[in-house]
Amino acid sequence: MAALYSRRQKGKADLYLLDDTALREGKSINFTVACDTEAICGASERITEFCEASGFDAEQTMTISLALEELMVITAEKSMDNQGSMDVRILKLPEGGILRIRSEGRHYNPLELADDSLEYLGVNMIMQMAKKTEYQSVLGLNTLVVHI
Repeated sequence: MAALYSRRQKGKADLYLLDDTALREGKSINFTVACDTEAICGASERITEFCEASGFDAEQTMTISLALEELMVITAEKSMDNQGSMDVRILKLPEGGILRIRSEGRHYNPLELADDSLEYLGVNMIMQMAKKTEYQSVLGLNTLVVHI
């Protein structure tokens, strides 16, 4: 029954009724990154290519790339002991974009812990460059959201 209903909903993926329009139009990308520096740097390069192709301006692209790299490196180190992987999603919106990083590991909110030390310099820069930054911990998952 749900599959029948979902087929009638324009722009909705079957069964879960999630809007997949952005993904189909190339305005969203999702992927998983290993918790090591080399993989994270590779993801940052991949994001730059996606941002340029999706219509982000140069400042937005730089902010997303920096946020991805800084937040993933510090989360991998402090929350996950450089083990496992993190999920990344970028969504292009008419007014900007959203970066979401989701990971398992110990509860860790780099946005809250950011102080004036050199260790958190990149995190502080991201918080100043972004329109909004958020952290959520739900069902054992750490989720960082950066609105560009």
